[in-house]
Amino acid sequence: MADRAGPAARVLGDLVLADHSCASLLATWARAGGGQFPAWRASFTGAGRPAGRAARDVPGLLGYRHFLAALADLLDLDLSVLAAAPDDYRAYATAVRREYAFVPDELYRPGRRRVLEGFLARKGLYHTARLRDAWERPARANLAAEVARLA
Repeated sequence: MADRAGPAARVLGDLVLADHSCASLLATWARAGGGQFPAWRASFTGAGRPAGRAARDVPGLLGYRHFLAALADLLDLDLSVLAAAPDDYRAYATAVRREYAFVPDELYRPGRRRVLEGFLARKGLYHTARLRDAWERPARANLAAEVARLA
């Protein structure tokens, strides 16, 4: 599967990481990836903020509004895989199924379909206008295609 960092790294390249709250949230997101996003992690640490210091910063220090903006970016980046190229998204969906291999198919398929239909029922998948404009359509197409495959 292609590294999920592709679309996320492009967004991160445009983020201003001088804001402690944004840097902290992004460092937390990178750590939560368990090393799965090396290109993303490299783009973050190369942005002029030492990762160790960013990880120690308290998110709300520079203001709640900045924290919420950083949180919206973080939430959108977490869903970046939904907008991947169709082949990459199918590889992601296959990896999810492998992760839940212990769940019998007759339970997995309707359960996964309900989760995906929940995403499709949302007014918008992404919180920021920029990423909603860029990723909403391909994400919805990927979700709809997986729902159809699960039917």
